[in-house]
Amino acid sequence: MYTDAMQPPRSEDWGLNRAKDWKLVFAWFPKECFLTGKRLWLTNCYQGLRIITGPGDPVEEYYYMDKTEFIIWNLKGRK
Repeated sequence: MYTDAMQPPRSEDWGLNRAKDWKLVFAWFPKECFLTGKRLWLTNCYQGLRIITGPGDPVEEYYYMDKTEFIIWNLKGRK
């Protein structure tokens, strides 16, 4: 097994770039920042929604990001 495979950064994740309706929310329950893995709890963070449609019921997938990481991600052009 080849363990040195290069993976793209999480900021280039296919689902993250298609998340819409970003809004600033208060994290009452522990969440994890998608980009850094930092625990977000009892703090303000950004929440994005991605809806996956297909045959059957739509699936809602939420993405959470730290405030500063979200701003940096947007300034870099969402890459």
